[in-house]
Amino acid sequence: MGKFNLKFVKPVASLAIGAAVLTGSFAVTGAADTAFAKAATVKVSKGKLVSAKSGKAVKGYKSYKGVLYKNGKKFTGLYKNTYYKSGKKGTGLYKNVYYKAGKKGSGWVGSGSSKKWYQDGKLLTGLGKNSGKLFIKGKYANGIQTYKGVEKLYKNGVVVKTVVDAAKAINNTTVEVTFAEAQKASDISAGRFVIDGLEVTNAAVKQTDDKVIVLTTAAQTGGKTYTVALDGVKSRTFKGVSNVQATAINNVKSSLQGVIGKEVKVQTQVEVPAGSSKEGIAVTFNITNSADTSNSNFGKKITAEVFTDANGVASYSYTQYVAGTEDVVEAYPTGNASVKTTQAKVYWGNTERLTVADVTTGTSFANGGKKVYKISSAENANGYVNVTFKENVGVNPDKLVRDIKVVDANRTGSVNDSFTTGDITPWQVSTGGVQYAQIKLDASGNATFTVSGSNGTVTPIVFADGTYSTSTNKWTGDNKLAPTELQAQASAVTFDKSFTQSLKVVANGTANAAAKNANGNGDGGRSYTVTVTDKDGKLATKGTKAYVTFKKGEVSSLSTVAINGSTIGAYGAGKLITVGDNGEATFKLTGALNDYATPTVFTDNGNANATLDADDLQLVGETTYFLKATVTDAKLTVDDADKEVQAGTKATFTYQSLDQNGFAYALEYDKVTGQYYTTFVVSAQFADVTVLNGTPSVTGQDNVVLQGTNKSFKVLASNGAAKLELKSDGNAVVKVEASASQVSLPSKEVTISYVKDASTVIPTDVLTAIKNATRKDQIATALEAVANYNNLSDEAAEYVVDTLFAAVKDNTSITSIYVSGVIDGAEVKAAFATAKSNLESAIKAAKAASTGKTEGASVGDQIDGSATTLNGAITTAESVLNDTKSTTDQLTAAKAPLDAAVVAYNNAKVVTLSGLKAVTVAKTADDVTNEVTLNTGETLAVSSNAAPVATASVDTNTKVKVTGVAEGSATITVQVLNAAGKVIKTGTISVTVN
Repeated sequence: MGKFNLKFVKPVASLAIGAAVLTGSFAVTGAADTAFAKAATVKVSKGKLVSAKSGKAVKGYKSYKGVLYKNGKKFTGLYKNTYYKSGKKGTGLYKNVYYKAGKKGSGWVGSGSSKKWYQDGKLLTGLGKNSGKLFIKGKYANGIQTYKGVEKLYKNGVVVKTVVDAAKAINNTTVEVTFAEAQKASDISAGRFVIDGLEVTNAAVKQTDDKVIVLTTAAQTGGKTYTVALDGVKSRTFKGVSNVQATAINNVKSSLQGVIGKEVKVQTQVEVPAGSSKEGIAVTFNITNSADTSNSNFGKKITAEVFTDANGVASYSYTQYVAGTEDVVEAYPTGNASVKTTQAKVYWGNTERLTVADVTTGTSFANGGKKVYKISSAENANGYVNVTFKENVGVNPDKLVRDIKVVDANRTGSVNDSFTTGDITPWQVSTGGVQYAQIKLDASGNATFTVSGSNGTVTPIVFADGTYSTSTNKWTGDNKLAPTELQAQASAVTFDKSFTQSLKVVANGTANAAAKNANGNGDGGRSYTVTVTDKDGKLATKGTKAYVTFKKGEVSSLSTVAINGSTIGAYGAGKLITVGDNGEATFKLTGALNDYATPTVFTDNGNANATLDADDLQLVGETTYFLKATVTDAKLTVDDADKEVQAGTKATFTYQSLDQNGFAYALEYDKVTGQYYTTFVVSAQFADVTVLNGTPSVTGQDNVVLQGTNKSFKVLASNGAAKLELKSDGNAVVKVEASASQVSLPSKEVTISYVKDASTVIPTDVLTAIKNATRKDQIATALEAVANYNNLSDEAAEYVVDTLFAAVKDNTSITSIYVSGVIDGAEVKAAFATAKSNLESAIKAAKAASTGKTEGASVGDQIDGSATTLNGAITTAESVLNDTKSTTDQLTAAKAPLDAAVVAYNNAKVVTLSGLKAVTVAKTADDVTNEVTLNTGETLAVSSNAAPVATASVDTNTKVKVTGVAEGSATITVQVLNAAGKVIKTGTISVTVN
C-alpha cells in the first residue's frame, strides 16, 4: 500500500477530505473513492463491517479482507464496471448481462432446453467467436434463417448443405419439395421428412427434375398451413389442397378496370356438394391479353394456380402494361377444366377508362329531390353511354323500381332505331324487355345525368354499349348491360318521405287496462302522452294538431273502443288531439271487456285531411288490452287544492278508489257497487275547524276540531267516492288523512290553509297567468289584481316577481298557497335578500383587496400581518353569512366591521421615514445627529450594510448612533416598528468614514 503525507492547508480542505481524515487507518489505492480498511479500525460483526471504536456501520464503499462492503453490508451489484455478489466478484446474470469473475464474459446460462449462450455479456444473435456457429437469441439456429441478408437452412447452428427452396401441394395427397441442388435417390427416404399433422408415406425423386422430391401424404385439409421438416429441421410451409371437387365456378365480377402498373384482383366463387368444405380447392386462372405480346412483359399471357379461402373464393392479383387493351379471364378447378367459368374481362388503361362520380352530395333525398352524377370516358368522347339501374337488371317486371327516373337522358326508348329525349326509368327485365337511357358525352368525354323520383332506392350503372354509327344512325350494341361490358357503378340514391317533425308516443301505466264497467262502475282505460318536436328536438308550439286512429286489424272493434270518449267511424279516420304548452298532447283509450287496441298517432302531411295515408308522419303506440278492473289504490283531492281557502268557505275533500291505471273505478262490496266506509282524520292548527258532514269515530264527540288537536270521522262512500266537507273561520292550517282499510285501500293526505284577509287569496286567472308566463313583466301585470302585492315596496315587489319567475322556469309547483306565501313574506325576504347580497358583495371586495399585494419591509409593501387581520375579518363575516339562523339585522351589522377592515388594510402600507440626514464621521468616532420621533408603542431598529466600515445602534431609544470603523462608505437602514414588531416606516442614512 502506498503512503501519503497529509497536511492541513485550510480548514476548508479538511472538510473536503471527509472520512479519510478521521484517522490514519485508511489509505487510498486504486479507485479514488474506494477505501481499504485496516483491521485496527474496523471489524466484522454479525456479517456487517462496523467501526471497531463505535460499533456503527462503516459508511460508503469499503474493501476489507477481499470483500467489498457498502454502508457496512456485503455489496451486490455493479461497482466500477465490476459485478459483485455478496461482496465477491461474481459470475452470472445481472440485469440481463452475463458476468464472469466480475467482468462481462462469455458462457452458457441455464440448463436443458432453457440453456442460452452469452457472448461479451450479451445474449448472442450471430456467430460464436470460437464455434463459428450461428446463434439466435442465445440458442443454436435451426430451420430457415436469414443472416446478413442471406437465407440458409441451419441445424444446431450449422448450415445444412441440403437447402429446401419451396414446398407445394400438388393435390390432396401429393406434395412437391424443391431443393437448391439435385438430389440422389439413394439419399431420399420418407423418414427424413416430417409434416406435423400429416403422415408422409413415401418420398421419391421426381423423374423430370432431380431437384424435386415428391412426397405422398395422408389426405390434407384444404387451406390448412403445413410445415415440412427435413432431418428434424423445420423448413418451408405450404397450403393443403382439398379433395373436394367443385360442381360449379363463377366470376365474382365479370367486368373490371385496371390501371397499368397497378394490380387488379380477379376472383371466382366455387360451389361444392352440400356439407363439403369450400376451402383449399385449387383453381387455375388463364388470362389472355388482347395485345397478344406473350413473349414479353407487356400484354403477357398468364396461367396461375391459387387456392380458395373458407368462403370458396379464389383470388389472383396481377398487372399488365399495355393501355387500351383487354384481358379475357377464364378459371376452372385445377384438374377439371370441364367445369369452367364464363369469361370475365379486365379493361386496362393509364387511368380507369369509364368512371361515374357524385356531383350532388348525399345519398338520401326527399321525394321529388334530385341527385346529379358525372360521367368521364375519354375513349367515348362525342359518343353515347348507357345508364341503367342495378335494381332493374334481370328482375321480373313486377319487381321493377318504377318511380325513379333518369330525367335528362339524351336518347330514351325501348328499341335501337326509335328514341326520344327526356325522362325514363331504365330496365332490362328477365322476360326480355328493355327500356334504355343514353347520355351524350362532350369532346372531352364528360357528361352529367340526373336521377329523381320517390319512394325507392336505385344504383345507377353506366356502361359502354358498342359504338354508334353516324352513317347508319344505329348502335352496334343492344342497349342491354352485358356482364363483361365496360361499366362503372355509381353510389346508390334513396328517395323517400322527408319530415320536418318528429313524434314520440308513450303509453302510461299498464297494458292490461280496466274495461269499461266490466266488474263495477268506471270508464277504466289507459292514457297516452304524445310529444311533437321539430327535427332538431325543439318542442312544437301550443295548438299544433295531431291525430289518433286505428289501422285495420289493430283494434278489436271500432264501435266499442273509444278515443277520448268517442269512437271513430272508419279505419284511418283521425281523432284530433292538440299540443299544449309543453309540446305534449294526451289521449285516453277505453274499451269493453276483452277488447284490444293499438293506436297510431299521425300528423296530417299527406293528401287526405284528418285521415291517415302513406305520406303522413306516423308512429304506432303500444297495444292496450281491456280486462277486469283491479282496484288497490286511491287518491285524496280537495276542490280548492291549488289555492288558499277564504275563512268561512267550505272545502270538500274526496277520497276516490282507482283502477290499475289510476282512473276512478268502483268495485262491488257486499253486493253494493262502490260503497265502503272511509275514515278521515282531521288535524287543525292555529284555528278551530268544523266538519260539516261525517260521523265522529268516537261516540259522543262533536264535529269541531280544536286547534292543536285531531279527530277522526267516518263517511260512507258512494260509487267509490267518499266526501268530507269542512270550514274554518280563522287562519287554520288543516291536514286531512283518509283511508279505507275495510276494502284494503291505502292512506292518503292533503293539507290546505284558510286565510281571513281576502286580499291574500290568489284568483284562479292570476294563478294561470303566472304559470303560463314566459317573461317577468307578464307576472308583474298579473299580480296587479292582488291587493297585498300592490302595497309592497319596489324592492319587495321585485323580489316577488323574481322569485315566481324562477319557480316557473324551474318547473316548481305553482299553487295559490305558494304565491300568497311569497307575497306575504316579501318585505322581510326582500330586506333579508338585500342584506345578504350586500354582505356577499362586501366579502368579495375584501378578498379582492389583498389580491396581488405583497407583505414586506420595503416602501409600498403591505405591513407584515395586515392580510392576516383582514382575513380574520372576512372569516367572521362569512360565518354570519353562512349561518342559516342569521337575521337581516345580523347580516347588516356584519358588513360594517368588514368594510372598516378593508379600509384599515388599504392604509396598512410601509411608508418612507423622512428627516434622516447623511453623516460624515471619523474612524472610531460616533455620530448621533439623526433622531426619530416615535409614537406610543413604536420602537426603532437600525442596521449597516458594511459593518467593517461603520456600525449602527439605537441610542436613548430615539437616536441613531453611527460609529466609524474604517475609511469608506456605508448605508444605514433605519426602521420604525409598531407594537407588534412589524416594520411600518423605513429609510436610509448615507455614511462616509474618513
